[in-house]
Amino acid sequence: MWRYFGAVRPALRLPLAIALLVLGAYTTLAGAVLLDARRGLFNAEGFADRSARALGDPRVAAYAGDAVTDAVLRAAPDLTAYRPLIVVAAREVVASEPFRLLVRTTARQAHRAAFSRSGRDVLLAIPDVDVLLRTALGGVNSPVAARIPREVTAFLTSLQTDRTALQLLSIWRFAGRVVWFSTAAFIVGPLLLFAGVWIAPRRRRGLVWAGGALAAGGLGLLLIPRIGAGIAPLVIDGALAGPAAAGLWSVFTARYVAWGVGIAGVGMVLAAAGSSLLERVDPFERARTWGRFFIATPTQMRWRFVRAIVLLVVGGLTAWRPAQVAAVVTLIMGAALAYLGLRELFTMVLARVPTVTQTLPTGLRHTNADGDDDTEWFVGAAVIGVLAIAVATAMVVMVRTVAIEPVEATDGGCNGAAALCERRIDQVVFPATHNAMSSADQPGWLFPNQERGIATQLADGVRGLLIDVHYGIPVGDRVRTDLDSERSGMRAKATAALGEEGTAAAMRIRDRLVGGKMGVRDVYLCHGFCELGALPLVDALRTLHDFLITHPREVVILDIEDYVEPADLARAFEAASLTPYVWKGDPAGGWPTLGALIAADTRVLVFLESGATGVPWMRPTYESFQETPYAWPTLEAMTCASNRGPATAPLFLLNHWVETTPTPKPSNAALANAFAALDGRAKRCEAERRRVPTLLAVDFYRTGDLISVARALNGLPPSPPSRP
Repeated sequence: MWRYFGAVRPALRLPLAIALLVLGAYTTLAGAVLLDARRGLFNAEGFADRSARALGDPRVAAYAGDAVTDAVLRAAPDLTAYRPLIVVAAREVVASEPFRLLVRTTARQAHRAAFSRSGRDVLLAIPDVDVLLRTALGGVNSPVAARIPREVTAFLTSLQTDRTALQLLSIWRFAGRVVWFSTAAFIVGPLLLFAGVWIAPRRRRGLVWAGGALAAGGLGLLLIPRIGAGIAPLVIDGALAGPAAAGLWSVFTARYVAWGVGIAGVGMVLAAAGSSLLERVDPFERARTWGRFFIATPTQMRWRFVRAIVLLVVGGLTAWRPAQVAAVVTLIMGAALAYLGLRELFTMVLARVPTVTQTLPTGLRHTNADGDDDTEWFVGAAVIGVLAIAVATAMVVMVRTVAIEPVEATDGGCNGAAALCERRIDQVVFPATHNAMSSADQPGWLFPNQERGIATQLADGVRGLLIDVHYGIPVGDRVRTDLDSERSGMRAKATAALGEEGTAAAMRIRDRLVGGKMGVRDVYLCHGFCELGALPLVDALRTLHDFLITHPREVVILDIEDYVEPADLARAFEAASLTPYVWKGDPAGGWPTLGALIAADTRVLVFLESGATGVPWMRPTYESFQETPYAWPTLEAMTCASNRGPATAPLFLLNHWVETTPTPKPSNAALANAFAALDGRAKRCEAERRRVPTLLAVDFYRTGDLISVARALNGLPPSPPSRP
C-alpha cells in the first residue's frame, strides 16, 4: 500500500498529506466523543448514573426542586400559600440519596423507553416524591406534611409537550445507531495519521503537523463542556430550565476534559518530538511575528480585512463572555507552555546524543544510501521516538483511568453495613418478626405477638416480616373473616394456631357482627381470624413501600402465610406501588447479593407458604427455605430439628419463640430473646444445619436483643440502642 503513496505526484503530496492528517486527527476525536457517549448516553445504566449525578449541580437541583413543588401544588392547590416552605423542603429532598435513587431508576426506564417504538411518552417522571416530601416536612410543619397528597409524580420533562426534547430525541436515536463507529475510529484515525506522515514531502514536518492537529482537536474537546453550557441557556426557555440544561450538559460532557487533555497531550508530544529533530526554530520569534500581524497594519488589503474581522470577533466575544474567553486564552497559553517544555526536554536529550554516538564501534554506526554517516541523527531519532512513545503512553493510561465512570459513593452500605453488600441473600441474617402485623399498638388487636407495628419494626431494624393474609369483609369498625372464600381446612389451621380459647373468642366477636353495614371483601392481614384484629394488606404494603423510598439501601424479605389467591395478592402489591421493587429474578442461577438488589432497586423478596402458583415472583417458601419447628412450650425444649422444607434448600428460617396459645407472653420473650439464648441457639443451629439463619424470627422483638444478635451473626460490631 505504501508503494502507491510513494507513486503520488509531488504536487499532490502536500495537500493529500494535510487532508489525511486532519481527517485522522478528527476521526480519533470523534472516536473519543462517541465512546464517551456510548458509556454515558446510549447505555441505560450510564445514562441513569449521570442523570443522578447531575443533581449535584445546583442549577439542576433548583429545577428539580421546582418541578417537585409544582407537582405537589397541582395535586393539592390549597397548599399554594405554603409554597415557600414546600420549595425549601423540595430542595432538601432533591439533595437526598433516596431522590437520586428514584431519578436513577426512572432515568434507566426512560432510556429504554426512549429507544423503543413507543418512546414518545413522558421522558422523565419521578414517582413517589410525596413520600420524601412528607418526611422532609414532618420535622418542620407536620400539619402541612399530613396534607401532601399520595402518589405525587414530578414531571421533569415530557416529549409530548417539549418540542426541543422531541428534536433532541430524534438526534439521540440516530446517533445511537452509529455509536459503533467509536471502536473503528480509534483504529482508522491513527492509520490515517500514519498515512499522512508517510506521504508528506518531509516526514519529520508531517509528524509535527500530525501532532499539531491532534493537539488542536484535543484543546477543542476541552472546550466543549464550557461552550455547550454557555449556549444551553440561549436555546432552552425558562428561568430555571436554561441553567438546568447547562448543568446537565456540564455533567454529561465532563469526561471530555480528560479525553481532551489526553489527546492534546499526545499531540504535543508528537509535535515536540518532530520539531526537535528539525532545524532550530525559535517559538518566541514566531509569537512576535503573529503579534506584529495584529499590532501593525498590513500593507495588503486582504490581510487588513482578515485582521479587522479577527479583531472584531475576538473583541466582541471578550466583551460578551469575558470569563469564557479568559478560559480559552489560559488554556491555549498553558498548552503552549507545555509544548515548549516538551520541546526543550527533547532538545536537551538530542544535545547529549553526539557524546554517545562517538563511543559506538564502527559496526553499530549507520550509513545512509549515499554513504554518509548519519548515526547521530539516527540515534537521536530513536531516542526521541522512545521518549515520545513513553510520554504518550503515560497520557493514554491517565486518560483511561480518569475516563472510567466512577462508582457513586454511598455512606449507608447495604442493610446498614458496607460489609454486607457483596454477600448473597443466603449469606446474610435478617432479623425477623413472627406475625409481624399482630402488634400491641394496633387498636382492637387481640393476642398480639409484637410490641410495635410494621412501620416501627422496619425503623428499628427488622428486615424480615412473617405475615398472614386472609379474605375479610368489613362490618362496622371490625372485619369478619370470609370463611367461605378461604381454602379448605383454613378453620382447622386457625384453631390449631389459636387454640380453642382463641377460636371461641373469635366466634363470639363474629356473632356480634350482625346487622352492621357490610363493606366489600378485601385482603387483610389477620392471625387466624380477622375478628381478633385486621389490617388492610394494601396499607401494610404501602408502609413498606414508603420505607423503601426513604431507605434506598435496605433489602426486606416477606414470608406470607397465605389463604388467598396469588392474583389478589399481586393486585394489592400493585395498588401499593410495591411491584416495581420486587425481585423477579431466578434463584436457579444463584441468589443475588444485597448490593446487586440495591443497584437494581428490586429490594423485596416475596415467598408464599402455600406454594400456590400463578405469580412468578411469589416463590414457594418451602422450596427455597428449610425451617425449624415453631410450637415450643419452653425455651429449654427448643432444638434445631428439621420441620418444613428440604434439607437441600439454601435459605434457613429459624423459628425462635415460646408458644403459649392464644396469648403470647413478653416474659417468655425476655428469656428467649436474651443475647446468650438467641445467639447460642442460632450458632448451634447454623452448625447443625450447615446454613446461616436467613430469617431469625421472634415474638416481641423489642424485648431482648434480636437486632444485636443478628448483627453479631453477620460479623458486624454492635450498634448503640436507638429506640425509645
